Amino acid sequence: MKPKVTKRVCNKVLAQGKSML
Repeated sequence: MKPKVTKRVCNKVLAQGKSML
């Protein structure tokens, strides 16, 4: 996995977690 892709996925997960709260 490229660092860029990993960062993107992390941001996506963080966004999902925030919307869940």
